Amino acid sequence: MRSSIKSSLLCFLLFQLALLPAWSQGSEQWLRILNAQSGRDKPLTEKDVLFCPAESGELSSLVAVGYLQSDGSHVLGSILWQGKAWAPLAGYAQVLKSLDFANKDDEERKQIFWTLLSAANLGLGIHPYDGEKSREIHRPQPISSRSSSNGTHQFKVWFYEEAGAREGPEWREVIYFVSADGEQVKARTLQTFHPLVEGLVDFPSTRK
Repeated sequence: MRSSIKSSLLCFLLFQLALLPAWSQGSEQWLRILNAQSGRDKPLTEKDVLFCPAESGELSSLVAVGYLQSDGSHVLGSILWQGKAWAPLAGYAQVLKSLDFANKDDEERKQIFWTLLSAANLGLGIHPYDGEKSREIHRPQPISSRSSSNGTHQFKVWFYEEAGAREGPEWREVIYFVSADGEQVKARTLQTFHPLVEGLVDFPSTRK
């Protein structure tokens, strides 16, 4: 019995070791891509960033890059997509273009955009809200979308984020504007809340 357990453990460890070089090569390559960006004076190291590759599917070549903040959280600073580094909104546009966003119907567009936001943010501890719709105004709602007469698509999304050195979660409501061809994405934060610190009610629990 002990021999069997030891054998299984050895196989597991060997499997884990086999995976390490691939991850190491990936992170080294990602750093090279980031440091090759024009205007970067000081090279980044692995201590400066958090790499969050998408797990699978159509976004399998996406890597979200988080930059460490003073409160212990990470902000989405770059998106690596198909071998290039992009600022977040420009990266979103590149992904949407690759996924033929312009030729999808409204429901498909909403699903694509939600999947993209999740892939780019969840690994950094930033959660697009997908819970129940609040009955109160200025409180978290699931993603909503609509098309404008000029073809621009708008998405309203609530995010919440827990930060290590901050008391309680931060909630943000953000509106995104995506051009009709999907090649330009703009965003504006509408409001930000810190319910615990500000003594606010009617915010969903963020504990899983």
